[in-house]
Amino acid sequence: MIYFSFYLMSNCDSSWHGLLSWVIVSQTLSSILAHRWYVNKFGDRYPKRRKAIIPFIF
Repeated sequence: MIYFSFYLMSNCDSSWHGLLSWVIVSQTLSSILAHRWYVNKFGDRYPKRRKAIIPFIF
């Protein structure tokens, strides 16, 4: 949200567009990898319905 607000305040400058895209991609990959690690580490003890990025959706 912070980077998105900076992006909007910069009048959608292309350098902020690149930064915003980078942050979204890196945080998405990080959450997916962390979710996979928890599933492998805890197996059956890890909640099966827990989602990696958006609760109840993905």
